Formats: sequence, structure tokens, C-alpha cells
Amino acid sequence: MKSFIITILLTLVSMTGHGEIKCHVVGTVADGVKRQTFYVAQQGTADDDDAKWTEIKVKDGHFALDIEAETTEMYEIIEDHKEGGHFALFLVENDTVRITITPDDEGARLDVVAGGPEQEKWLEMQRMSKGLFGQEAEMIESKLDSLEDNDLLDTPEGRKLVQAHDSLKARIDAWMKAYKADHPMLYGLLYLEVGMLYAYDDINEARPYLDEYHQLYEHLFPKHPAHRRIALKELGLQLQPGQPYFNDYEAATADGEKVSVGTLYRGRVTLIIMWASWCNSCRGHAKLLIPLYEKYHDAGLNVVAIAREWNMKSFRLAMKRDKYPWPSLVDYQDCFGVWEKHAKKNGSGKFLLIDRDGTILSTSFDAQELEPIIKKALNIE
Repeated sequence: MKSFIITILLTLVSMTGHGEIKCHVVGTVADGVKRQTFYVAQQGTADDDDAKWTEIKVKDGHFALDIEAETTEMYEIIEDHKEGGHFALFLVENDTVRITITPDDEGARLDVVAGGPEQEKWLEMQRMSKGLFGQEAEMIESKLDSLEDNDLLDTPEGRKLVQAHDSLKARIDAWMKAYKADHPMLYGLLYLEVGMLYAYDDINEARPYLDEYHQLYEHLFPKHPAHRRIALKELGLQLQPGQPYFNDYEAATADGEKVSVGTLYRGRVTLIIMWASWCNSCRGHAKLLIPLYEKYHDAGLNVVAIAREWNMKSFRLAMKRDKYPWPSLVDYQDCFGVWEKHAKKNGSGKFLLIDRDGTILSTSFDAQELEPIIKKALNIE
């Protein structure tokens, strides 16, 4: 059951927590915006869990929302949390956040125009950046749009403009980084965390965010829980071939019994399968590995499957339908944070092959690619 109360009266919605932060969010929706329902959640916490999203209904061009939280965190307001769409990020502080929603060619444009002290530091940086680079950026983007509409991007003029666009972006990024170094802001730390979140488990994509974190933010706001989450993300990103796997972590059986997962894979050639009943791609890849498991199980191939679930009925139905020959552990409602430990909190599963010594041999889910690696690990000629 949803842990929040939606009150339609005056379109005032309450997201109730137990913390000291009380934030009031107000929105103005311009004429011409067709969508009259939006969704709000703390960034990076909701995923496919519908209960963690608050539905906001617009009435007479306005909406309001009260949020209580334990500490200042980044929140997201989005057109549709299932289908995606435009979104805006804002900080929950002891203050009022103001959001405007205006018509856009592809739906609605969401802008945070005012907020608490930390939000205002970020908005000021954005205003200064626009003043310095906005006119040049608009000119380049307008010309690029025109060339793209006429299929002329792959011309000397088009390539020159693309180069100018990339050069301008590099200048803006350098300016912003220097500005943030001189003006420490909590928004900057949490914005970096968002970037790392959507790098999923790609260490190369996450590297620029991690570098900036260690250069600018590692010792700032030391009590904020973002540091713990980023450290966990960094550990998970290091789970690459050639690197050691975890010594141990916990999950539960389908009956709810807590298990030290390390006891199931230590000293064995093991395929770790992180899947979920709601993750169609995970299930598809896992089913394709069944013949591989059946072929090499007697020779020593071990499988440890762990499902990230919100609904145990859906989990049991998926197990029955997919006919996995192995049992599966469960991380129900992220109780053990298994996917977060593997840098996949907002991703879609993970597959790791580890050897008897606990070294990661592969992160592939392709049976053809895995077979020779498995044979070598099992000393099969």
C-alpha cells in the first residue's frame, strides 16, 4: 500500500517522512500543456516501484506538494515515470520550490525557477552560464537544427559547426567546474550522483563524474549520505573482468530465510545471475543460459541467481514460467541492496562469471562467448 496520502482538495499532495526537512513545492502549468498529471519521487529510489512515486494532479493550472525528508536530497518531477518524458530536478530543503511547466514541441517543459538556499546557488550558476555562453550556444544550435532539417550535417559547414558545438560545451564544462570549485554547493554533489547513477555499470562513462567527485566534493558535506552511496557505486563499478568479486553479502531465500551468499559461490566456478520478474531482458538472457548450465553443471558449473523484487507473487510466477533449473534468492524491496552493491540500482540486471579464487572472468550474458571461458575455468579440454 502506498505510504503517502494524496489529497485532491486544492491539489495539495503530501509526501510524509519522519525527518526535519519540510519542503513546499508549488507549480504553475501554462495554457497549452495537455498533460495534467505529473509524478514526483526522490532521485534514484523509485525505479519500477510504483508505490514510491507520488502522482500530482493539476487543477486550474496549479499544483502543490509538501515533502518531509530526513535530509536534503535530490528529487525529480517527471511527465510519466513509466513512459519517461521531460523532467526537472530539485532539492528538498526547508523552503519553497517553484516549478513552471510550459508547452513544448514534444510535450511539456519543466523548469525549477526558485528554491531553497542550495537550490539557489545552482540556479545562480545557471544564470551566469547563460549570460556568458547563451547567445553563442543559441546561434550554433539554431544553425545545426537548420542543417539537420536539410540533411546537411555531413558537409564541411556541418562538421565545422559540430566541432564548434563540442568546443563550446568543453568551455562551458570547464567554466562550471571552476565555478563549483570556488562555490561549494550541495546541489553539485547530488547532481554528480545522478550522473553516476545513469552511467549504470559502465566505469568509463562514470569516470568523469568520479574524477570530479574526488577533486571537488569528497571532503565536503561530510555527514551527507550521498558519500556512502557514491562509495558503494564506485565499488560496484570495479566489478570488471580480472578484478576480485565480493567476499560475501546477504540475500534471502524465497521463504525469507537470510543467506550469506558467499557460502554459495566461494571456491566454485559460478555464474552470478541478477534478474527480476519485471526485467524482461534479464529473463530473456537467463533463459538462454539454461542449456549452458545443463551441459556443464555436472562438471562443476554453479549458478547463484538473485532476484530484485517488489512482488513475491510475480517472482514465483516468473520462476514457474521460465523453468529455471536453479533456485533463486530474493532481494525483496531492496532489503539487502544487492543491485546497488553491483552498481545496477537503476539498471537492468547483471551477469558475472567468477572462478574458484573469486576473480571475475566475464560480465557477458552471451552463451557462445561464455562457453569457452567456462570450459577453461573447469579445466575441460
